[in-house]
Amino acid sequence: MAYNYGSSESTEDWPNTTPALIALFSDDNGLIPLIPEFGCGTDGDNTFSLFIKTTSSTNADTGSFSRGSAWRKAYRFLNRFDTVNISMDRFGSPDDGSATYNAQRSSFETTTNYVTPFDHKPPCRFPISPFSNSTMGGETSPLIELVYSMALNNIDIAADDWDGQLSDQGVQWAIGAKGLGLIQNTTPDAMEFPIRMQDGKVDTARSVIPAYSGEILSFQPNLDPAASDNLGFGYMGNTENGSIIYIDITQTDEVLRWNPNTETNIKPEEWWVKTISGIQVKNSDNPKSGFVNFKKGTMDVVSPDKNNYIVSFTSPKELPLNSWGTGQNIRVLLKRKKIIRLGDDRKPWGGAEYENIRYRSLADEFRDDVFFQVTEEPPPLTGACCIDGECTQQTRDDCEALGGEFFDEGSETCTDCVDDSDDSGDGGQQSTNILPFTTTLNGTLENGTITINYPAPFEATDVTFEVFIEKDPDQS
Repeated sequence: MAYNYGSSESTEDWPNTTPALIALFSDDNGLIPLIPEFGCGTDGDNTFSLFIKTTSSTNADTGSFSRGSAWRKAYRFLNRFDTVNISMDRFGSPDDGSATYNAQRSSFETTTNYVTPFDHKPPCRFPISPFSNSTMGGETSPLIELVYSMALNNIDIAADDWDGQLSDQGVQWAIGAKGLGLIQNTTPDAMEFPIRMQDGKVDTARSVIPAYSGEILSFQPNLDPAASDNLGFGYMGNTENGSIIYIDITQTDEVLRWNPNTETNIKPEEWWVKTISGIQVKNSDNPKSGFVNFKKGTMDVVSPDKNNYIVSFTSPKELPLNSWGTGQNIRVLLKRKKIIRLGDDRKPWGGAEYENIRYRSLADEFRDDVFFQVTEEPPPLTGACCIDGECTQQTRDDCEALGGEFFDEGSETCTDCVDDSDDSGDGGQQSTNILPFTTTLNGTLENGTITINYPAPFEATDVTFEVFIEKDPDQS
């Protein structure tokens, strides 16, 4: 299967030899594939995407998509599988080539015309409409998309002067002979991320790996509203009284199954916290730096929004930030984590049966999580808008209100976008004040000339005027 840069295609023709791979990428043997599409260059150079099977619907009037699967379906895959490497073949003039890359989970740079589970470095996205990906010409599929970054490992077959980068070179790409390498993890009860310290803020260069049960760290703004920087507080950090950590529990069983419209007396965080015995944070690449435990009793609710449910925990012990180095793996363990048994659709407060967390069978990964959905209005579609020679992303209504020219939803570039506000582009000039032209008749209409007088400071050259003279019928 060949791919154009920025596009995605079905994985049904991928050669699979084991039941595990069939369950992930193929519909052989009547199984529903978890990953029905693969794409390359979908979020820029040296990226590829895996698309998760997603329950969805399409609005017949607007053509917009609605997502029926919880983000947790993607979270489960992100937690369960590490990508090792990927082999890509290049088909182009004059020679073909092939290279192997190190592949890592990443976060999306492009989120315009998509919805994401949160704003700060989201690992997945869902399209608003078939036009969300402009390079696919209105054929974007309603699937949750995961993005991965690619770092060149080796050029296996040299091609012309190709430097091994996967970019928009007017060629086609395909999965190479070495394929895509996946390794199954053994930590369903942990959130992890490669740390990037920036001005004392705990951040990551790529994305956070969520727990299999749906928890993910939440990047919080500055605790001090008067702070001068805009880097935020981070996923965790030290305070005057010790340390604090923020966890997004929106995609956990307890919040997913909660109906805030009718179950106003239910506090889902109180049911969720019963599923753990505590939280431990440690540097798995530098275990000698120690660890910090956060007790259940310190939990506080930061945001009780059904679609953005955030809790925090505190400890009197500081995090050993000075001994954490960029790129090292930070692991947040949910101790003795329990989840609702697969197949039990009851709510926690309705008698649901819990069991120790473990991975499902691969054949069950395609199944959606039980999810009571509170509809969120998707952001309006945007497109390229030319205003005074500048091409920006606007909605159609905003573009027209600003007097611009709109180039359809999902478009990214403007055609012939020039600034007419101060220069017509042909050497002419415009004035901020409107001044009249006057005419002078020299001689008679039958035998004379007309002089056009234009106001200073204009210097009219190569200007052609058409003069129409209509005789007053009341005059002889």
